[in-house]
Amino acid sequence: HIPGSIQPHGVLFVLQEPDLKILRVSSNTLSFLGVSPESLLNQSLGNLLDSYAFDSLKQSLSQPELENVNPLKLSLKLENKSFLCNGIA
Repeated sequence: HIPGSIQPHGVLFVLQEPDLKILRVSSNTLSFLGVSPESLLNQSLGNLLDSYAFDSLKQSLSQPELENVNPLKLSLKLENKSFLCNGIA
């Protein structure tokens, strides 16, 4: 409801295919993920996902109708913790 903003309970990633390199990321990753936005830039999103979630995401992005695969169930792995979240492509 606020132009130029994302929902307060989410994080935004702008990715480049085919390796899903992080080109841009919202500024709230430190509070949500414990990782600064700057440290995420130019690395693959695969560094944050388990291999099954990463492969599933890549496969889902190749589908012609993304609304049929959303939301995507993702398992993030960060340092000493991991958690499940929904992803929207």
